[in-house]
Amino acid sequence: VSVMYVHDEHAFLRTLLDTLGIENDYVILRQPTHVEALYTAPDLFSEVTTCAAPDVYVDWMRGRVPELPPSRFGRKIYVTRDRLSGTSGRHLCEDILEDNLAKAGFDVVAPETLTLREQLAVYKEADIVIAADGSALHILPFSIRNDAKVFVLQRRTKMPPLIANQLKSFTKATVVPVDVIDDVIWPQERADNTALIALDFSKLQDVFLQHGLLSDKDAWRCPSEADLTASQYLGRSKQHGFMSEAERPQFLKQLRLNKLEKKGMKDMVDELPIPAINGLRYFRMLSRLHEKLKPDWYLEVGTFTGKSLALAKCNTIAVDPKFQLKFPAVNATGRRMFFFQQTSDEFFESGFLKKNNISLDFAFLDGMHLFEFLLRDFIATEKHMSKDGVIALHDCCPTTDYMATREFHDGQWTGDVWKTLLILQRYRPDLQIEVASAAPTGLVVIRNLNPRSTVLSKKYDALVKEFMDEKLTDFDGGIGGYYENFELRDPVELLDTL
Repeated sequence: VSVMYVHDEHAFLRTLLDTLGIENDYVILRQPTHVEALYTAPDLFSEVTTCAAPDVYVDWMRGRVPELPPSRFGRKIYVTRDRLSGTSGRHLCEDILEDNLAKAGFDVVAPETLTLREQLAVYKEADIVIAADGSALHILPFSIRNDAKVFVLQRRTKMPPLIANQLKSFTKATVVPVDVIDDVIWPQERADNTALIALDFSKLQDVFLQHGLLSDKDAWRCPSEADLTASQYLGRSKQHGFMSEAERPQFLKQLRLNKLEKKGMKDMVDELPIPAINGLRYFRMLSRLHEKLKPDWYLEVGTFTGKSLALAKCNTIAVDPKFQLKFPAVNATGRRMFFFQQTSDEFFESGFLKKNNISLDFAFLDGMHLFEFLLRDFIATEKHMSKDGVIALHDCCPTTDYMATREFHDGQWTGDVWKTLLILQRYRPDLQIEVASAAPTGLVVIRNLNPRSTVLSKKYDALVKEFMDEKLTDFDGGIGGYYENFELRDPVELLDTL
């Protein structure tokens, strides 16, 4: 066939075919079509009850695996799900498990950060693989050696047949299921298919010792109750609760009834009121923040005309890809002033702050009004903040859907940076986040920063994917429902607490 339809959602097909050395184009058929000959997989091959491949297909598929680049990972690997969104099914306190295994000589691998070839190379060179019973185990059988060992940390009391049968039919590697589940917790907002699994770390240590994966000399930490609670709420608002296994069947029954009801009638949800963002204007609030904080070093991303930069009376760093200065950007009291006419990504990648041993006391992030840009700016800025440093975010309080579009337009345009505020609330409960109703679109003040935190950088890709399609109007109660996620404070009252 010489025609190929290009669709973003099917781009993985071209990658897969290229990896297997198949140069033929592919066609996505969208209507009944007559073909001369049709070859299909064996009956029920793709069904979750079977998914067992015949030998002829296994031999052909494993024979298609190409020459692979050397893996940068070692012979003992742990396949983590910690880089995925917190709203994905996962083991609790996986960061602690990562640390335990790293101290025992395991390399931690996040498959979603690697290409398909790189993943195949990792599994081909590994002697020992520890992984949860998740999607990584669909790729592993294509290249894992028959003399390797795979330890599967179960997230369910029974390993899904789709995974178990695929492993069994594709490889003769030793597969050891590990069931040390201590508790299964279901978030109320995702109890249809997203479980949080608490492992018994003490039992897990015993299993690993029994199989020689650990030695008595290897340090091993078991999570505390505080660790488990923090991991449980990672990516979730404290407003959301959890349910037990016993409560879940009734929830699923009600969910089915709700879906049937919605099919028959339009969902009528009362709109919640949208608060007025009419407090002290944000320029005046920024000015008072400077007075209160008395920073030595101030960073500003998104200087534009220089109106906000002119408020600083200290050492300043301004970053903007296209300065259009109209205000006095050079202050009389600052000793050093640096202007970088480049994107914020380019600025942080240059390593200027680290090379010059600069610790930031105050930062105002008002660059590109897309949440993934602001999230990157926050991650990079936090790494260089002083002990009592403060980061302020602009435009997180839109009051109309039109203001919050991802496409730039004249007039008030906040973009969708409101998503960054939600991400920080859900994934960084350690931060002290306060939202001021500073006119016209709010000002977020963030304290208790941790330059060593890697939570957001690890999960960046997953968070962008999770939040990309969210709309301000998707909240229960419409735009007003968005404001149910935080307390909107009067700017003057908030300033008095500093």
